[in-house]
Amino acid sequence: VAIYDWCWTKIFDYNNPDHCRLASLVEGSTNIGHRDANGRSIQSALDALESTGFRVLIHKDLAESEKPCIIPWYIHLRDIVQNPRLYWAFIDTSPRKEYRYSLELTKDAASILQQAGIFKLEMFTPMAMFVAQKLEVAE
Repeated sequence: VAIYDWCWTKIFDYNNPDHCRLASLVEGSTNIGHRDANGRSIQSALDALESTGFRVLIHKDLAESEKPCIIPWYIHLRDIVQNPRLYWAFIDTSPRKEYRYSLELTKDAASILQQAGIFKLEMFTPMAMFVAQKLEVAE
């Protein structure tokens, strides 16, 4: 299984009130999850995969790759935020409406994320990649 997830990085300090306020602001405005911030760390994602019977083959923060993208991840948000004709809605065409909540992004959230990227607040990554394999269960 291959997964991209939004995660807090090692730079995030759970004891820093400013970091916690940013976490609350970002998660509240994006609807990406209403968990305690430490439940969204890269390590907690690794732990969750392993505790559910997966062996993690690869995990990487693609936003901080050794070969960075020519265009940083947050640049596209600028175009979205500044486009007055953009409708902030998602039309779910899946038969079971599975993705309805995963793509809710408000204009305010896009602006917050863009600013965090511009100011290099590397406390989070929108591009944590995990590749894992389900372990065989002995019968």
